[in-house]
Amino acid sequence: MMFQKRVDDSFQKLHDEKEEKDGQLTEEEIEAEKERLDWKDYLAMTVSAIGVLLPIALIVLLLMAVAGYLFLVR
Repeated sequence: MMFQKRVDDSFQKLHDEKEEKDGQLTEEEIEAEKERLDWKDYLAMTVSAIGVLLPIALIVLLLMAVAGYLFLVR
């Protein structure tokens, strides 16, 4: 790579800043921090659930409406 030294320096700077911010955390504390969910994670899970479940619910309701219609017409 043309600017490998600059890339390495940037990664080292990011690593040092992260260590400063986190302090001397143990491995267990780091894993616990990774597993903690943010509000954006909850929002993403909610939108995903709606995107998966809503079409299925609409199909089921449509089938129930068709079955009810056929039951009343005959």
